[in-house]
Amino acid sequence: MKTLLIKTGLVGAVSALALSSGMAFAGEVVWWTPNFNEARARELVTKFQETNPDITVNLQITTTDGLPQRVLTALQSGAAPDIIDVQHGWVNGYAQNNLVLPLDDVLQDREDYVPASLDYVTVNDQLFGIPYRIDSWP
Repeated sequence: MKTLLIKTGLVGAVSALALSSGMAFAGEVVWWTPNFNEARARELVTKFQETNPDITVNLQITTTDGLPQRVLTALQSGAAPDIIDVQHGWVNGYAQNNLVLPLDDVLQDREDYVPASLDYVTVNDQLFGIPYRIDSWP
C-alpha cells in the first residue's frame, strides 16, 4: 500500500487526520509521527476518533535519529504505515520515485493554505503532502 505523507515545516490549518476521513480507510490507520510532535498528534487522534469511532488510529512515535532511512526503507518495501509525518524536503523524492500516493482528491480546500506550502510538495502538478504545522529555524 502506498502511503500518505504529512510534512513539517509549512503552515497548515487543518488536521491531516480529519482530511483522511474522506478516504477509503476502514478499521485501522497507522500513523508515524516524530516524538517532538507526540502531544499534538495524540490530541488530533482523540478528536478524530471522537467523530470517526469506526476507525482506530494506531499512533506510532518515531525518533528523528535515522528517520529518513527508516521511512525510505518502509516505502520501498511496501510495508509503510498509512500516514507518515515527514519534513517537506523529503516528499518530492518519494513522489518522483512513485513511493507515495497523490493527494489531490483529499485536499479540497486549498485556499486554507499558503500557496507556497503546497508548491513545496507538488510534483508534476500533483500534490503529495499536506501542510500540517509550522516550524521555524533560527
